[in-house]
Amino acid sequence: MSFYRKKPVVIEAVQLGWDTWSEICDFASVGQLSDGKPMGCYINEAGEAVEEFPGQPAKIGLWIPTLEGLMVATEGDWIIKGVSGEFYPCKPDIFEQTYELVRHTVPDLGMEVLDLDDPEAQAAFLGQLKIDGI
Repeated sequence: MSFYRKKPVVIEAVQLGWDTWSEICDFASVGQLSDGKPMGCYINEAGEAVEEFPGQPAKIGLWIPTLEGLMVATEGDWIIKGVSGEFYPCKPDIFEQTYELVRHTVPDLGMEVLDLDDPEAQAAFLGQLKIDGI
């Protein structure tokens, strides 16, 4: 058996909430499922995604079409933009275990990268620049 490490990659993500709904709409190009776009929904008391407002208390939700089928994000989930531009939900505990906030910005390139004081992060960043033709 061999062991593998996930390649370091910077992703974009927004946490789903009433206060971030505008940002989610722009970020994920929210529209209609029939157009292949994510679509807003509500999560009722039973935890089911519904189109009609179920009354209070209702959580915000998002139907997301993926290659694996229709997925439902619920309030508090992170909406991630994958490396191919696809979107998918991630539960907060998994997100916290898997990702860390990017801490540095390279102003000349308008890019954010991981800790540039770390030689491994520097090498990964420079390698990505070469791949991107920069």
